[in-house]
Amino acid sequence: MLLRISLIAACVAAVVFGATRLHDVRACDSAKDRGFAAALGKPVAGGAQALARDVADHCRGGADLSATSVALARGGALGLAARLAREAIRRDPRDYQGWVALAIVLQREGHPLAQRAAARRAVALNPRYAAAQQLARP
Repeated sequence: MLLRISLIAACVAAVVFGATRLHDVRACDSAKDRGFAAALGKPVAGGAQALARDVADHCRGGADLSATSVALARGGALGLAARLAREAIRRDPRDYQGWVALAIVLQREGHPLAQRAAARRAVALNPRYAAAQQLARP
């Protein structure tokens, strides 16, 4: 009897975990869609701040944060873009995309030395990425 109760409890926990994870995946996909719209110059539903919050809250990997950071930087929301790029680096410091996003934000903010340092870090992590090589040049 105790074994059945334990199995039922484990199954309920798995269903709850799965439903929560599915919600996060769908919310992340929705936020990424809004980020791509922002990159294309379209207005962002809910605003840039809501987009940054949703991506940070629901997307697990740094790549989604990096892509959204670049989209926000293109739209002029540099503070939010910098925060997302730094969060992407915090989550996965060995992913070159976060460093590239930070370099792009720093370039738009007018910080050439910091921009080149971030780009050099991206090149060190992925020497074949041509865009990072261009950002690393003086």
